[in-house]
Amino acid sequence: MAKGLAFIERTQERYYEAELYRIKGELLLVKAREQATGKGQRKGKNQKSKIKRQKQQPIPDPRPPSPNAQGEGALPVHA
Repeated sequence: MAKGLAFIERTQERYYEAELYRIKGELLLVKAREQATGKGQRKGKNQKSKIKRQKQQPIPDPRPPSPNAQGEGALPVHA
């Protein structure tokens, strides 16, 4: 690719210039997709192992403790 573009600059022959840039763009897109796919797969594996670790640990209840059954701390009920 670089040799073709260098040839165009050196000789000023621009007949295939657009085609070289089109091919260069396609190659860059393929490279970007491969990098994104590779990162996505690694990220997915890391998240799966993180989820597995979380399942092994009990999850604490973030809510405050509720009043007991005798009504201690509960609001009065008016009929």
